[in-house]
Amino acid sequence: MKDKLNSLENENFNLKTEIEKKEKTYFGHLESLNEKIHFLETSLREIQNVFVNNNMKYKESIETSEKFYISEKNRIEENLIQKNKECIDLNEEIIVLHNKIIELQNNLDSKNLEKKQNDNNNKEEE
Repeated sequence: MKDKLNSLENENFNLKTEIEKKEKTYFGHLESLNEKIHFLETSLREIQNVFVNNNMKYKESIETSEKFYISEKNRIEENLIQKNKECIDLNEEIIVLHNKIIELQNNLDSKNLEKKQNDNNNKEEE
Protein backbone atom coordinates (compact mmCIF):
# COMPACT_ATOMS: atom_id res chain seq x y z
CA MET A 1 0.00 0.00 0.00
CA LYS A 2 2.88 2.26 0.76
CA ASP A 3 4.27 1.58 -2.67
CA LYS A 4 0.98 2.45 -4.22
CA LEU A 5 0.88 5.69 -2.23
CA ASN A 6 4.46 6.51 -3.27
CA SER A 7 3.58 5.72 -6.83
CA LEU A 8 0.53 8.01 -6.66
CA GLU A 9 2.58 10.76 -5.03
CA ASN A 10 5.23 10.41 -7.76
CA GLU A 11 2.55 10.49 -10.43
CA ASN A 12 0.95 13.51 -8.74
CA PHE A 13 4.36 15.22 -8.59
CA ASN A 14 5.06 14.38 -12.21
CA LEU A 15 1.64 15.71 -13.23
CA LYS A 16 2.20 18.92 -11.23
CA THR A 17 5.64 19.32 -12.83
CA GLU A 18 4.19 18.76 -16.29
CA ILE A 19 1.38 21.23 -15.55
CA GLU A 20 3.91 23.82 -14.35
CA LYS A 21 6.00 23.31 -17.50
CA LYS A 22 2.90 23.69 -19.67
CA GLU A 23 1.82 26.77 -17.69
CA LYS A 24 5.28 28.33 -18.16
CA THR A 25 5.12 27.55 -21.87
CA TYR A 26 1.56 28.89 -22.07
CA PHE A 27 2.41 32.07 -20.15
CA GLY A 28 5.58 32.46 -22.22
CA HIS A 29 3.52 32.27 -25.38
CA LEU A 30 0.93 34.59 -23.90
CA GLU A 31 3.61 37.14 -22.96
CA SER A 32 5.14 36.85 -26.46
CA LEU A 33 1.71 37.37 -28.00
CA ASN A 34 1.10 40.41 -25.78
CA GLU A 35 4.45 41.85 -26.85
CA LYS A 36 3.55 41.25 -30.51
CA ILE A 37 0.12 42.85 -29.99
CA HIS A 38 1.79 45.85 -28.33
CA PHE A 39 4.26 46.10 -31.24
CA LEU A 40 1.42 45.87 -33.76
CA GLU A 41 -0.62 48.52 -31.91
CA THR A 42 2.43 50.82 -31.81
CA SER A 43 3.12 50.19 -35.50
CA LEU A 44 -0.52 50.88 -36.34
CA ARG A 45 -0.42 54.19 -34.43
CA GLU A 46 2.78 55.15 -36.26
CA ILE A 47 1.22 54.24 -39.62
CA GLN A 48 -1.89 56.25 -38.73
CA ASN A 49 0.30 59.23 -37.78
CA VAL A 50 2.20 58.97 -41.06
CA PHE A 51 -1.10 58.72 -42.93
CA VAL A 52 -2.52 61.74 -41.11
CA ASN A 53 0.70 63.72 -41.71
CA ASN A 54 0.75 62.76 -45.39
CA ASN A 55 -2.93 63.63 -45.67
CA MET A 56 -2.28 67.03 -44.11
CA LYS A 57 0.68 67.62 -46.43
CA TYR A 58 -1.48 66.60 -49.38
CA LYS A 59 -4.23 69.00 -48.31
CA GLU A 60 -1.68 71.79 -47.77
CA SER A 61 -0.19 71.04 -51.19
CA ILE A 62 -3.62 71.26 -52.81
CA GLU A 63 -4.39 74.50 -50.96
CA THR A 64 -1.02 75.95 -52.00
CA SER A 65 -1.60 74.88 -55.60
CA GLU A 66 -5.09 76.41 -55.56
CA LYS A 67 -3.75 79.67 -54.13
CA PHE A 68 -0.98 79.75 -56.75
CA TYR A 69 -3.48 78.97 -59.53
CA ILE A 70 -5.83 81.74 -58.37
CA SER A 71 -2.93 84.16 -58.01
CA GLU A 72 -1.61 83.34 -61.50
CA LYS A 73 -5.11 83.52 -62.97
CA ASN A 74 -5.65 86.95 -61.43
CA ARG A 75 -2.22 88.13 -62.58
CA ILE A 76 -2.89 86.96 -66.14
CA GLU A 77 -6.35 88.57 -66.14
CA GLU A 78 -4.90 91.87 -64.91
CA ASN A 79 -2.19 91.62 -67.55
CA LEU A 80 -4.81 90.99 -70.24
CA ILE A 81 -6.87 93.96 -69.07
CA GLN A 82 -3.76 96.16 -69.19
CA LYS A 83 -2.83 94.90 -72.68
CA ASN A 84 -6.39 95.47 -73.83
CA LYS A 85 -6.24 99.07 -72.56
CA GLU A 86 -2.92 99.53 -74.38
CA CYS A 87 -4.48 98.20 -77.60
CA ILE A 88 -7.42 100.58 -77.24
CA ASP A 89 -4.99 103.48 -76.73
CA LEU A 90 -2.97 102.42 -79.78
CA ASN A 91 -6.14 102.15 -81.85
CA GLU A 92 -7.10 105.67 -80.82
CA GLU A 93 -3.65 106.91 -81.80
CA ILE A 94 -3.96 105.10 -85.15
CA ILE A 95 -7.32 106.77 -85.75
CA VAL A 96 -5.85 110.21 -84.95
CA LEU A 97 -2.89 109.55 -87.26
CA HIS A 98 -5.17 108.26 -89.99
CA ASN A 99 -7.30 111.39 -89.73
CA LYS A 100 -4.16 113.52 -89.96
CA ILE A 101 -3.09 111.61 -93.07
CA ILE A 102 -6.51 112.24 -94.61
CA GLU A 103 -6.29 115.91 -93.70
CA LEU A 104 -2.77 116.18 -95.16
CA GLN A 105 -3.86 114.34 -98.31
CA ASN A 106 -6.81 116.69 -98.67
CA ASN A 107 -4.52 119.68 -98.20
CA LEU A 108 -2.12 118.28 -100.77
CA ASP A 109 -4.96 117.63 -103.20
CA SER A 110 -6.22 121.14 -102.65
CA LYS A 111 -2.76 122.59 -103.22
CA ASN A 112 -2.30 120.49 -106.35
CA LEU A 113 -5.67 121.61 -107.66
CA GLU A 114 -4.85 125.22 -106.90
CA LYS A 115 -1.48 124.87 -108.63
CA LYS A 116 -3.11 123.25 -111.62
CA GLN A 117 -5.62 126.05 -111.83
CA ASN A 118 -2.82 128.61 -111.54
CA ASP A 119 -0.84 126.81 -114.27
CA ASN A 120 -3.91 126.76 -116.47
CA ASN A 121 -4.53 130.43 -115.80
CA ASN A 122 -0.90 131.23 -116.57
CA LYS A 123 -1.13 129.30 -119.84
CA GLU A 124 -4.24 131.16 -120.83
CA GLU A 125 -2.59 134.48 -120.17
CA GLU A 126 0.35 133.63 -122.33
